[in-house]
Amino acid sequence: MKQQYSIRLCLFGILVAVFLPSFVLQGMFLDGLTHSAIANNLSNGVGSFWNPSYTQTLHADYHEHPPLVFILQSYFFTWFGDGFLTDRLYCGCILIVSLVGIASLWSFMVEEKKLKSYYWLPILLCLLVPIFSWSYPNHLLECTLSAFCMFASLCFLKGIKQQHLGYVVLGSFLTCFAFLSKGLVGLFPLAVIPLYGLIIEKKQALVYTLCSLLSITIIGFISLSLWPAIGDNLVAYFNQQLIPALQNKREVTVGNRFILLWNLLVELAVPLGVLLIGSFLFYKKQGSLAFDPKRVLFFICIGLAASLPIMISLKQRTFYLLPSIPYFALAISFLLVKSLDTWMEKLPAKFYKLVGVIGSLCLMAAFAYSVSTFKDYGRDADLISDVESLKKEVPPGTTISSMDHLCRHWSLVAYLIREANISLDCKQEHDYLLAAKGSISKPADDYTLLETEMQSFVLYVLK
Repeated sequence: MKQQYSIRLCLFGILVAVFLPSFVLQGMFLDGLTHSAIANNLSNGVGSFWNPSYTQTLHADYHEHPPLVFILQSYFFTWFGDGFLTDRLYCGCILIVSLVGIASLWSFMVEEKKLKSYYWLPILLCLLVPIFSWSYPNHLLECTLSAFCMFASLCFLKGIKQQHLGYVVLGSFLTCFAFLSKGLVGLFPLAVIPLYGLIIEKKQALVYTLCSLLSITIIGFISLSLWPAIGDNLVAYFNQQLIPALQNKREVTVGNRFILLWNLLVELAVPLGVLLIGSFLFYKKQGSLAFDPKRVLFFICIGLAASLPIMISLKQRTFYLLPSIPYFALAISFLLVKSLDTWMEKLPAKFYKLVGVIGSLCLMAAFAYSVSTFKDYGRDADLISDVESLKKEVPPGTTISSMDHLCRHWSLVAYLIREANISLDCKQEHDYLLAAKGSISKPADDYTLLETEMQSFVLYVLK
C-alpha cells in the first residue's frame, strides 16, 4: 500500500511539474486563442450557441468547427470572469477528465486485480509524448474531443463486455458530443465495439454495433427535430470547412498525406524507446516478456482508427493526433505491465521512499517556480502588452480601421478580440486607425496620432 502511495505521489508531482508552470503563463497558441475568443463572445451575448461569432469583420458567423467546445467554455467565462486564468481552469478541468478517462480504460480492461493499480503507467507514457503536454495548456479542440471519446469508448466497452444496452446508449450520446466538438474525427469510438468483437471476444458485437449506430441516428434525428439550428450549423460547417478540406481546398499543410505516419512515430518515439529498453531488460532478467496480445492489438487498432482517417486530407497538423495518443499509451502499457510488476515486486522499500521524495520535490519545485512566474508571458509578450495598451484608448466593442496586412496578422486579430473585444477592418474608415510602426509616414489628414505605450503599432483617431 505504501508502495502505491509513493508512486501516486510521484505521478502527481510529475503532472504538476509538467502542466502547472505553463498554466500560469499568459499567451496561447493561435487556434486555442481563437476558440477562447469565440467562447468569451458567447458568454457576453455575442453570437448564439448554434451561430457563434468571432469578430465583427472576420467570421461574424463562425462555422469553421461545430460549437460544443465554445458552448462549454462560455459557461466558465460566465461563472469565473474573462481573465486568462479562466482559460487555464477550463483546460485544467479537461486535462483531469482526460487523465481519469485513461485510468478508467486501464482499470476496466485489466483482468488481474493487482495490475489495476498500474493506471499510472499509461498516464506517464502520455506525458512522454510532446504533443500531449503541449496541447492542454493551449486549449485545442482535440483536448475536449479526446475526453469525450475516451469515455464513449469506456461506455461501449462496458456495454458489450457486460451486455448492457444502457452503456451503449450513453456511449452514443458521448460520441455525438465528440462529433459536436470537432466533427467527423470524433466518430472513431464507433469502432470500439466491432474491434472488441473481432479481437477479444465476440459477445454479440454485431448486435451492439448496430445498436450504437441506431442510437446515434435516433439522437441525431431527435436533436435536429427539437433544435433545427443544429442542422443549419452543421450544414454550414460541412460547406465551409469539411468538404473543402477533403477536397484539399482549405489550408493544405503537407505535400504528402503519409507524413502523418511519420509525425505519429516521432510523437511516440520516447514511449516506443521505453518499450524497447524495458522489453530488453525484462527479457534479459526474466527470460520472457509476458503480455496480453489481444488487448495490445485492440488498443493499437483504436489508436489507428483515431489517427489514420486524418490522412484523407492534406490539411494535417501534428496536434490532430492527440485523441489517438492515450490508446497507443495503453497498448504499450499492456506490453510492459506484467513484466514490470514482476520486477517491481523485487525492489527494496528504499526505492519507493526515493520515488516519494522525488514526487514531493517535483511538487514543491513546480509550485515555487509557478508562483515566481505567475502572469509572466509564455509567448507573444510584446503583442499582448501592445493590446493591453490599446484597450486603454479604445472602448470595447469597437471596430477600428487598419492596414490590409494587419487584418491578416491572425495573432493580433485574436488577441484584440479576446483581450479587448476590438475588431479590425481594412476596408472601411472608422473612428480609430491602427498601423504598424514605420508602415505609413502619415495617414489621411482627418486622423490625429494618439500617444500610446505600444511597441510595434501606432494608433490614430479621427479629428
